[in-house]
Amino acid sequence: ELKALLDLKKFYQLMLLSPLGKDGKDYLEGRKIPSDVIAYFGIGFAPKDPKLAIQSLRKLGYEIPVLERAGILANSSIFEDRYSERILFPIEDSYGHVVGFSGRKIRKDQPLGKYINYPLTPLFEKSTILYNFSNAREEARKAGFLYVCEGFMDVIAYYRAGIKAVIGTMGTALTKEHCRMLKSLNAEIRLALDSDEPGQEGDERAAKVLFENQVPFRVEKKFSLLRKEEATGLDIPCKDADEVLTFCGPEKLQSQSERLNDPYRFLLGRRMGNRLQMKDSKEIMDFFEEARPYFQSLNPVEQEQDIEFTTGTSENHRDPFIVLSKDAAR
Repeated sequence: ELKALLDLKKFYQLMLLSPLGKDGKDYLEGRKIPSDVIAYFGIGFAPKDPKLAIQSLRKLGYEIPVLERAGILANSSIFEDRYSERILFPIEDSYGHVVGFSGRKIRKDQPLGKYINYPLTPLFEKSTILYNFSNAREEARKAGFLYVCEGFMDVIAYYRAGIKAVIGTMGTALTKEHCRMLKSLNAEIRLALDSDEPGQEGDERAAKVLFENQVPFRVEKKFSLLRKEEATGLDIPCKDADEVLTFCGPEKLQSQSERLNDPYRFLLGRRMGNRLQMKDSKEIMDFFEEARPYFQSLNPVEQEQDIEFTTGTSENHRDPFIVLSKDAAR
C-alpha cells in the first residue's frame, strides 16, 4: 500500500510536467510558486481522466485489493481515481511515507469543494498526522520553534518566507497524539491559525489542548496588514499567511510571524475583544480564574511583564488592557 501511494505521487508529479498538466502548471505559476518549492512539497496534478492513475498503477502490477486498502480507488467498479483536474498535495506520516493526498481545485467553476480530502484508511488517520511534519521536524529542533498553521498553502507560504519549521493541521483540531509528536521536538510551538474569528477560536481550542498536554507554546498575533478585496475594491485584513505572502510579500510575512503573545496575553486579548477596559468585577474575577493556570506557567520575568500589561502600566502600552491596581492584579 505504501509503495502504491509513493508510485501514485510520482504519477501526479509526472502529470504536472506533461502536456496533460498544463492547467495545473499554469495555476501554480499564477500563484508564483517556484519549481523548487513544488519539488520540495512533492506537488503534482491529477489529469482530467480519472482512470489514468489507476491504469498506470495496474500496469505496475498492483492488485485491486491493494489499491482499495490504500484508499486510492474511489470507485472499484469502474476503476477511477478520486481526483480530476486538481493540484495534488501528498500527505506524509511522521516517517516520511506518503499515506494520502488532498486535491485543490484550480478553477472556481469546478464541482465539489475547494479541497477533496483523502478517506480514512489504516495508513491515513488525521488525528495522528500533521502536514509537513516529517520535513519540519529537524528544522524545528534546529530553530527551537515550530509554527502550526491551518492549510497546505499557508505552510508553503511560511516556507517561501524562509520559515521552514512549519506544519499544518489540515483543518483538524489538535489531538493528544499530535501533542505527543510536537512535545518530542523540544521546541516552542507557535500557534498561527487564521486571523479571522474561526481561526482565532481554533487557536483558543488548540491553546487549551497544548496546555493540558504540557507543550510549551505562544500564539502569533492576528495579522495587522490589509489587502484589497477584488470584488469590492475595499481594503480588508489579511486572513492567513498565504494572503500576507501574496499581497504583502515574504518580508512582511516574516515580520508578522515574529509578533507573538504568551498564552496569558492571548487569552486576555480574546476576552477583551475590541474593548479598552473590563469594568464588571465578576467578569474580571472570572477571567483571572480562567487565566490563572496560564499565568502561573510563565517565568517570574514574564509574569511581572504581564502584570504591567494587565494594569496598563507597561511602557509603550498600546494593546487592550484591564485597568486595575498592581496589587489587585497580583
